[in-house]
Amino acid sequence: MRLIFTFVLLYVAQVAAAHAETSVQYALSPVMNAKGLVGLNVEMRFDGEDDGDTVLLLPNEWGGKTKLYEGLRDLKIAGGDVVASGDPAKRIVRHRPRAKLFVSYRVVQNWPGEPKAEGANEYRPIVQPGYFHVLGNAVFITPERDDDPPASFELKSLPPGWSFASDLEHSTMGRTLVLRDMVESVLVGGDFRVLKRSNVRVALRGKWPFSDEAFADRLQPIIDSHHRFWGDPPEPFLVTALPLTGESGSTSVGGTGRDDGFAFFATADAEDALLNRLLAHEHLHTWIPRRLGAMPEHDEAADYW
Repeated sequence: MRLIFTFVLLYVAQVAAAHAETSVQYALSPVMNAKGLVGLNVEMRFDGEDDGDTVLLLPNEWGGKTKLYEGLRDLKIAGGDVVASGDPAKRIVRHRPRAKLFVSYRVVQNWPGEPKAEGANEYRPIVQPGYFHVLGNAVFITPERDDDPPASFELKSLPPGWSFASDLEHSTMGRTLVLRDMVESVLVGGDFRVLKRSNVRVALRGKWPFSDEAFADRLQPIIDSHHRFWGDPPEPFLVTALPLTGESGSTSVGGTGRDDGFAFFATADAEDALLNRLLAHEHLHTWIPRRLGAMPEHDEAADYW
């Protein structure tokens, strides 16, 4: 009996290890027409669950934005049968155990105009004729998993003359990519200008009252000081900077931290002190709460650091 029980435990452990090592593969490609960019195609390939039921989680809520799945079009799922879930942010796929699943869809901007300074950062997908700015929270479907399996990312068919930058590229710079990183990502492309300072890259577009080089020079000592404080070695990091339009005399700055980068939004009239404070704040999210732990849902102020 003990021998049989040991064999069962070893089998379960081997199956769990094989599942944990399964890679979820993503590919993204711009969709162009005669006027420019109109969408982003996303493809996913991965193994379904052992029990034959896989739940897909669609982008839903992030940073005060809701129903983010409304920015997805032409969702197709191959390798199994899709059954009703009763939740527009979920899809249930029935399939053979560990079947190869393929998912494809298109991401569009489902609101008009360019991003504006209206009291909140624009976390929904921004897809303009000459550029795109998207957060993983708003564009990537993910399989519901208890673990955090390895992931891979590929950019396909970038238009000639376009630049691209994403913290997902850090998988080629010595950082292991897992499924969580897909959601915790920022991706920009088009007329962005990309600079590098040591391990830090900066991607900016539009007009600012400072030069691109001055912005990178402003950011580098902030990041260096944080690494010294935490005692961590330098690592690949990306900052994206997107200008906002607003009414004259109205200043807006904001950002959202990623695990190995952050997305920065501001109007052109933001003062230096305000910019420095925000840049420092967003970079600290590398550790707080992502690496040190999040605040509790109740009585948050009691645990402020």
